[in-house]
Amino acid sequence: MSPVGFYALLATEGLLCSLKIRIIYTIWRKEQWSVRALWKDKTQYGISLICILLIGLLYYTVGKELVVMQFLDLLFSYLLLSAIDIRTHQIPDSFLIYIGVSQLLYRLCVMPLEGLLWELLTGVVVGVLLLILSILTKGSFGMGDAKLLGVTAVFTGVSYLIQIIFWGMLCAFIYSIYLLACKKVSRKTELPFVPFLMGGMIVHMLVWVL
Repeated sequence: MSPVGFYALLATEGLLCSLKIRIIYTIWRKEQWSVRALWKDKTQYGISLICILLIGLLYYTVGKELVVMQFLDLLFSYLLLSAIDIRTHQIPDSFLIYIGVSQLLYRLCVMPLEGLLWELLTGVVVGVLLLILSILTKGSFGMGDAKLLGVTAVFTGVSYLIQIIFWGMLCAFIYSIYLLACKKVSRKTELPFVPFLMGGMIVHMLVWVL
């Protein structure tokens, strides 16, 4: 990657990261927000600069491996979404857009265009199927979860998606058994799924490394 391309990627990813942080923070506080309003706040510029510097430092820490950077970006996004899913049981569409843009930039840097187009097409098909599943189950499988997994499939591939869903459901099953055994929930209690998907990502990473 050329120096100009690197700095452009660095700046863009930093801005996207700062927007994701501020969106989640604002929703957590149950405040009204808009992108225009965020940029009117001088705090946003400070957060953006910090994010740019941290991403640059991380880039060199991981040996300039953009695939690793992409994974860490996705993991961090899931972490933020886990917090808001626990609190509000909602996944903001605007946040998903920023995840998509951020992931797309990384993929453009590490994949040839033809391979990327095929990956995007496959992911879109999977995303549509997940949305249909959400409709058919009448919300038992949340629409927000379907959109998030669809975005994930578009930029990571179907194989990876299947694995994190498997590990995520296993984590959810084990945690549910624990809660039922401790009589802290009933069988009708709904648990946020995003934290378990994030757990699935971490377990998958550990299995892959080991």
